[in-house]
Amino acid sequence: MGDDYYARGDYDKALESYKNAMAQGSNNRNVQRNIAIIYNIKKQYDLSIPIFYGLLQKDPKDFDSRIGLGNAYVSSDISRALQEYSEILKFDADHVLVHERLGWAHYSAKNYGAARRHFLKVLNHFHRNHSVLTGMGSVAMAEKKWEEAYRFFSDLRDNYPQDPTALAALKTISTYYKP
Repeated sequence: MGDDYYARGDYDKALESYKNAMAQGSNNRNVQRNIAIIYNIKKQYDLSIPIFYGLLQKDPKDFDSRIGLGNAYVSSDISRALQEYSEILKFDADHVLVHERLGWAHYSAKNYGAARRHFLKVLNHFHRNHSVLTGMGSVAMAEKKWEEAYRFFSDLRDNYPQDPTALAALKTISTYYKP
């Protein structure tokens, strides 16, 4: 039942259902992880972080929990988020979701070269990835590489014609670059 609520975005009911399952003796790792993920969605990181750590103590290669832990740290401790995401690359160097998350974490830390490297690893596999096209365009804008920013946001607009991020970025870029 919790999974149905979760899929519909009714996180309060999903959380209640998952907690009930745990209270009835379920020790299912997916239920525990889903509780922690919902706490992340609700920005209740003080509740999600201990759950993720507990799951990782049982299985250090639990990529989903490691990603969740990294996500919990992004808003408060970017260096810790980078560390958690990087742990996954020790076991799976081509994990595209982790490269995407690392790209955004490095972007937030204003480490644009590292952000670019991680975003490019994703683009090598998924040429039309919305998040990564946005990331690459944002890195180029931050570095004032207007022609490059124009190319990425134009690709984003071409693939997602109604995307407000692409349209707003192209409007800003047009002040500095005319194709």
